[in-house]
Amino acid sequence: MANGFGLLLSGIVWIACIVLGAGFGILVGKPAGMLLGWMVANSLDENLVKGGRIGQQLGRFVGVAVGVGAGVYAAVHITAYVLQTVHS
Repeated sequence: MANGFGLLLSGIVWIACIVLGAGFGILVGKPAGMLLGWMVANSLDENLVKGGRIGQQLGRFVGVAVGVGAGVYAAVHITAYVLQTVHS
């Protein structure tokens, strides 16, 4: 019973961390990418709207990748902490 509960808890922690990481990555990556796109477009004398739109897309993509990576990192540590606490 305890092994099944630990597995269930571990799965919930992994899913929650990855989803929260991806969501946070989108929230941070979209505006950061837009600002970066504006800076690049301004330095190349291009259209700011186009640069902002491309920057948003790239920022969202990079934000999700970084957020999922951070979520996996957090899930590994939370799972290890919970397993260590339960088996002590």
